[in-house]
Amino acid sequence: VIAAYTWDEGKITKAEIGPDAISIDKNAICAAGGAENTMGAGPGVKGTPFNLEIAPVKDLNLGGIDVSLDYRKSESTCSFFSRGNEFSFGMKEGKLSVAYQLKTEGKKPETISEVTRYEVPADEEYRNYRFIYNPQKGKAEIFVNNVVIWSHESGPNRQMNWNEDASRVIGRDMKGNGSGKPCIDNAAHRYSDHAKTCSNSVCA
Repeated sequence: VIAAYTWDEGKITKAEIGPDAISIDKNAICAAGGAENTMGAGPGVKGTPFNLEIAPVKDLNLGGIDVSLDYRKSESTCSFFSRGNEFSFGMKEGKLSVAYQLKTEGKKPETISEVTRYEVPADEEYRNYRFIYNPQKGKAEIFVNNVVIWSHESGPNRQMNWNEDASRVIGRDMKGNGSGKPCIDNAAHRYSDHAKTCSNSVCA
């Protein structure tokens, strides 16, 4: 795990593992009501975006990505995780969505953008939402409670394209409909595999 945020200590910018956040909306809350009767976090009653920002670090500039959080639906469109204009994983009109970029041999990266058929349930239950891109396999997958609900293959040894100076944001545009209740918990960013390097048709 590169970074993890559980909010169990009641400190909204404090990381359990990895770098602390560098900024967050002033109205964001950290309170009881998280997953499994723990503390959780969310936008406050003002309905302004949560926007927990983590400064860019070298460990995030990998060929793949593995991010997850526990979430209970509080609106129809928002981002769970984002980084610059190159990556966003969240919801659009109530359905799980993802957009990411892959490096190409040309100057312009390839963009994969998908709104899945999975509609996030509108209830009080927290579910774990996870996105993994494996650069060795060139395979992207979205999981809900460890069950694959969407996948896409781009071919082996395809690395993600990053603006290495861009911060990572948890809950970008997540407003929570002004409910003032926690809606996210246990956000994590894990190491991913590296793409293999190839020379003369031999990959290592």
